[in-house]
Amino acid sequence: MADTNILDKQVENKERDENGRLLPGHTANPNGRPKKGQALTDLMREMMEEQPEIKKAIMARLMKGAAEGDIAFIREVLDRIEGKPLQKNENTTITDLQLSYGHTKPDESSAKTGDSDTTTT
Repeated sequence: MADTNILDKQVENKERDENGRLLPGHTANPNGRPKKGQALTDLMREMMEEQPEIKKAIMARLMKGAAEGDIAFIREVLDRIEGKPLQKNENTTITDLQLSYGHTKPDESSAKTGDSDTTTT
């Protein structure tokens, strides 16, 4: 009897069809996805706006570490001032890899005629 009550409720529900699927134009979550909490970067940005001495202290520490020769600090300072270096993306084909290992490129004339590079004795 409990199963028929569930089916009756589904049929009575105008948002769903007889199989329980949502009808077009209806949603199971009318209020939408709940908002997330404030992002960490937003909180840090807000804190630095309210207390500019924090930003100055961070920059002073970065510059001091870079001046002392710490490569991590140097890299961070240069990345902030000059921007991160661009990485070159190269696409390599199998033929290019074979050529780099000393394989010779097949002769175009033999590829057209169907001759192979190996000779039989």
